[in-house]
Amino acid sequence: MITSSRYRPEIDGLRAVSIVPVILFHAGFQEFGGGFVGVDVFFVISGYLITKIIIHDITNERFSLAKFYERRARRILPALFFVMMVCLPFAWLTLLPRDMKDFSQSVMAVSLFSSNILFYIESGYFSPAAELKPLLHTWSLAVEEQYYIIFPLMILLIWRMGNAVVATVFLAIFICSLLFADWSASNLPKAGFYLLPGRAWELIMGAAIACFLDRSATNGFSPVISNVASAAGLALIAAAVFLFDRQTPFPGLHALVPTIGAALVIIFAVRGTLAHAMLSSRVLVGIGLISYSAYLWHQPIFAFTKYTTTLEPNKILMAFLCVAVFPLAYLSWRFIEQPFRDASFIKGRGIFLSSAVAAGVLLSLGAAGQLSGGFPLRVERNQLVTQGDIESTEFNAFLAENFFRCRPEVIAAEALVEDGFLRCVQSKESDVIDVAIIGDSHAEHLQIGIAAALPERNVVYYTKDSLPLISNEEFKNVFSFVRADEHIEVVIISIHYILRIGRDVHERDFEEELRATVRALREAGKKVVLLDDNPRFYFDPYRCAYRVKPFGITTCKMVKSVFDEDRDFYHGRVVPVGEMEEVEYIDFSDLFCQDGYCSMTDGPVLQFRDANHLNIPGSLKAGAAIVQRSAYLSKLLESARTQADAPRSPSVLEE
Repeated sequence: MITSSRYRPEIDGLRAVSIVPVILFHAGFQEFGGGFVGVDVFFVISGYLITKIIIHDITNERFSLAKFYERRARRILPALFFVMMVCLPFAWLTLLPRDMKDFSQSVMAVSLFSSNILFYIESGYFSPAAELKPLLHTWSLAVEEQYYIIFPLMILLIWRMGNAVVATVFLAIFICSLLFADWSASNLPKAGFYLLPGRAWELIMGAAIACFLDRSATNGFSPVISNVASAAGLALIAAAVFLFDRQTPFPGLHALVPTIGAALVIIFAVRGTLAHAMLSSRVLVGIGLISYSAYLWHQPIFAFTKYTTTLEPNKILMAFLCVAVFPLAYLSWRFIEQPFRDASFIKGRGIFLSSAVAAGVLLSLGAAGQLSGGFPLRVERNQLVTQGDIESTEFNAFLAENFFRCRPEVIAAEALVEDGFLRCVQSKESDVIDVAIIGDSHAEHLQIGIAAALPERNVVYYTKDSLPLISNEEFKNVFSFVRADEHIEVVIISIHYILRIGRDVHERDFEEELRATVRALREAGKKVVLLDDNPRFYFDPYRCAYRVKPFGITTCKMVKSVFDEDRDFYHGRVVPVGEMEEVEYIDFSDLFCQDGYCSMTDGPVLQFRDANHLNIPGSLKAGAAIVQRSAYLSKLLESARTQADAPRSPSVLEE
């Protein structure tokens, strides 16, 4: 067993190798698409170091739960609470009530080491909304602390039962946790990512290294083996950082790549190896020493910056912020972390008392923000004409009140439901459908406008949270019905391209699959209208409709070049399909982008209900323009007007 607690500088170097990719990933540098695996490496390091200390104390018969938790409190709480206190005035001055309420909830959750549970409930780690949460990164601290509440007790219970029992228990937990993590990566990804059961195996891996590998045993390996194994460990970590991305199922078996890499480094990076020499360099050791403070600072800095800018911050700004993290980290390490870890500066009782007071203050402030709804008296509403303007509730309610359940029933029965609203409706109560809009939510938000622009026709939308491709099993019934129904004359395809391409289908496959879909519709006698997309903003309409008093900035515009970058990504794959024979390609982006800017408003009228979805006025404006610009849809409109004597059911949107 390990009985030595000597300092290992290469471990601090490994911390540096872990923290830098995490920061660069959160800064948005795509080259570090798997930078989030740095947290997994941290878990292995933590499991190793903490278990090593516990075993050392048990072996020397001086282990104390009180001392253990005091050591954890000294290590974690002062810097954490200090950063949270600094965040409070920035939140007060910048966050709108909805976001201030969410922030207040996170303050309470962090104070109770349950933020991982809160963020599991609220949103996915990789969602755009998560990037604006200043305390999102504290989920990993919560996982660690939950683990360390249980782990020492378990060690005390089983340690004296012998190595076989300890190994069996650790192995059972490891296997169960890893299996859950792998299952959840596909079935419950947020649970596997945020919650302890999906992460415990990583900490157990570190604990196993400490428990069952005698440090001196590595001396029995030849220098060649130690060099190769430790270099392989660094290579595995690097592979995960540079080859993984947001679409990688995680955690689970994929997480074995960086964690095994960390294990190899911890075991084999002994003196005399190249890995040890590199990781023990003064620069990496220095970064490793302040890595905890750097981890604490980086997310609030990034989140508040993104929240207060009208654009997605560019690489130059984010690179500057990445660099700025480290001076702040050094200061909090030097003047917060170091003093509080010194028992001569503050005694054990003092650290518990001061931590309790700080937690009490933070809990009180968080509760006040939560109960008040985010301190709404801080803000005022701008003079905007709004209708169903923000979020989806009013929009969905308008559809439910003014439209009819879509036909046929087999499609309605399998349609998406959001907050009790069926996301599949048509403009008339009839089995005869004239126009079908197919796609994701960017098809759905055009229903109101296109239906209003075609008052004599029955317009339906069929939507899924995926690509409307003939090869997509989710759209199987939709395409089967649309192709077979002789009454459907025009099919409109609308997609949130920048979200779907590369996530739901590989980039190089998208054009061919879309082409096959359009071809299948044309062969069935359908006229096809393929739509371009509306702009995607990097802020939501709350920041356009409200501002923090007295000097808050109203944000309604972004420079058009940001949208042009999105279009450059997908145009080369979409426009060629739109140029196919008997297919119309309609660009309506000029409705929202003029004179070098894209705006959420049209004069005093708000047009978006979130960062990329149109509200009711926005849908009406876009729908009218699409019908006017489409020869197929305009012909439908004119033919309906000339059939004045034909019986019809009235449109729900007619005055």
